[in-house]
Amino acid sequence: MGKLVKGFTVFLAGLCMVTAYGCSTLYQQVVASARQPGEHIATTPDQVWQDLSCAKRERPFVQVESMEVLPEMIKPGGRVNYRLV
Repeated sequence: MGKLVKGFTVFLAGLCMVTAYGCSTLYQQVVASARQPGEHIATTPDQVWQDLSCAKRERPFVQVESMEVLPEMIKPGGRVNYRLV
């Protein structure tokens, strides 16, 4: 009886992982399809200049705040949504 319960527990854990992965993929596809292409200004250049003390920094200077690629796994020929802040 113990082997049956242990096997069923492993089966349920595996099923939960597969289901969660599927839901995650669907969620990522929905988020990526809802995004509008092109550049969007989140903060004014003057505000960024002040916040990062750009006048005192050696150039060239680049700071990446975040990077996101959706979906994480893509099928050949599929679409990729890439966001860089």
